[in-house]
Amino acid sequence: MKKRRTYQEIAKLMEVTLCSLCSLDNCANMSSNTVHWHERRVTRPGLRNFLKLVSQLRLVSGMPEWQALWAQNIWAYRKARYELGVLLPAHLSKRDRARVRYLMNRDSISNDAARRWSKGGQS
Repeated sequence: MKKRRTYQEIAKLMEVTLCSLCSLDNCANMSSNTVHWHERRVTRPGLRNFLKLVSQLRLVSGMPEWQALWAQNIWAYRKARYELGVLLPAHLSKRDRARVRYLMNRDSISNDAARRWSKGGQS
């Protein structure tokens, strides 16, 4: 049976520092490689949220909102699957998919991969 990982171990694998001892208002660890996350039992929804937070450090900033949401989800799902060996259920991204679909329709964006993903397909 596989040993459960902690967020501290996952942060080390993702090469980020985990800061869980402070509040954001008075944090001494406000570096570009620090993720603020309290240690708790690792669940699939929690892992997805943690990886999306890490992805914000890894991905290019300044993207449109739809593209950032799409990229964060793709990055998080791929890291979970290929580096951690965890398959995240698709239903966890349902709200983000709907948001991406809305933003793409509102702004008349044409990106086939993102549109396919937002409708529940693979990218």
